[in-house]
Amino acid sequence: MENSNLVLAERYLAPKQRSSERRFKFTEKTLAALPLSKKGQVEYRDDSTQGFVCRVSPTGRTLYV
Repeated sequence: MENSNLVLAERYLAPKQRSSERRFKFTEKTLAALPLSKKGQVEYRDDSTQGFVCRVSPTGRTLYV
């Protein structure tokens, strides 16, 4: 039972930790340097503008929301 709780904690807590690492001030230079995702879309959040998100797909397509 303890092992299954650890798996659940890793599954639900790890994405939250990673999303905070993907928060920075958007500039032309930082957006141009974003890496491509190998698996699914990756969201990056702007520090300056609340709710402004850049999504990058494995094909290199970027979407600003």
